[in-house]
Amino acid sequence: MLNLYYKFLKHKTIMFRKEETHLKLYSKHLLPHKYGVEDYYNSRWESDIKSSAICIGLTVLLLSLAVGHEFMHYFVDGMELGFVNSVLLVFRVIGLILSFIIFTWLVLNRNKPNIISYERYVFLWELVIVGVSLYANCVNLQSSYIGATAGIPIIMFLYILIPQHNGILRVIPPLIFSVGLTLIYHFVKISLDPVGFGAMYVGIIFVNLMGTYFADKMYFKDYLLYCLSNCDELTGVYNRRYLEKRLRKEWTECYAVGKAISCCLIDIDLFKDFNDTYGHLRGDAILKKVGAELKKSIEQTDDFVARYGGEEFIIILTDSTQEDSTAFAEKLCKKIEKLQIVHDASNISAYLTLSIGVANIVPLAGMEYEELIKQADIALYKAKGKGRNQVVAYEKYFCTENEACLQE
Repeated sequence: MLNLYYKFLKHKTIMFRKEETHLKLYSKHLLPHKYGVEDYYNSRWESDIKSSAICIGLTVLLLSLAVGHEFMHYFVDGMELGFVNSVLLVFRVIGLILSFIIFTWLVLNRNKPNIISYERYVFLWELVIVGVSLYANCVNLQSSYIGATAGIPIIMFLYILIPQHNGILRVIPPLIFSVGLTLIYHFVKISLDPVGFGAMYVGIIFVNLMGTYFADKMYFKDYLLYCLSNCDELTGVYNRRYLEKRLRKEWTECYAVGKAISCCLIDIDLFKDFNDTYGHLRGDAILKKVGAELKKSIEQTDDFVARYGGEEFIIILTDSTQEDSTAFAEKLCKKIEKLQIVHDASNISAYLTLSIGVANIVPLAGMEYEELIKQADIALYKAKGKGRNQVVAYEKYFCTENEACLQE
């Protein structure tokens, strides 16, 4: 029996390594620099909170009924409370209190992503529940076949129902519970059925294999779907869909606290001429390279870069002044030109260059987030009109002659 578990653990270790390799692969090629899978976790926060709150809330209800039932037996009906049952009652009360604390924490933090704390708290809660269940099984020395198989659904519950994106933390509690149950039923329990507990052992192995397989598949597919839905496949930065969703959220938060938000609208100078000269495959390679450099330039966790369309990128900077945003954009221009990507079709420079329009707004009532992009677009138009390879910050005296000219 133990040999089977050794083989299972060895198999699981290989699965972990494969999963880690896959996650790193998609993190490297699809997810933006600096965020990695953390941004994916934050996007799942609301659904994870809901699932966890429902599961742990039901556990609170069941433990409340169990503890209340035992209190009635021992303190109202006058049944004798021995040392073993006293310990079990204390464990169940601890499990009830901890479950209530975790449930309350989830409710209070439903709008405040804190993935590291979440993973640790849920992991701790699972270990306590597993410990209480194992001790309860040790106390009851006799068991029927039906009683023995009652623990199997708990294993699947730990794998599937409780959201736990960390693969190692996800698998430890059900494995501890499985090995503990097997040892207890093999060395401690006395079977009331002539068939013994053999079917339960097979069931435990089966449910662990199925739980591991389906949990890994569920999390990986969900993660991959997130990447494909929110990231630009060519460059690895966020796509237009994510930009609009995230910008709307950041705009609302900046409006609530009265802080500024900045936009850098970036255009690769004369990129059509570059494609015509060097071919579209070379052009795609350059888009990847520029996208990677822009990702590396992101310094704050709330800032992000997205592909706006074609050879245009956009960077959103939160809590930044116009002066700081302009200085940031100028560094980007110098950084790309220093790469010395030869551009023979350019009449601006011997190398590939950028033009950037910068806008900075403190959101006010009645304003929409599109206004930020509109101002950055006007500033970008002015940068191109003034000779490209430069940064222009939007000013209030910018107005349009067919929506973009400058009144001096």
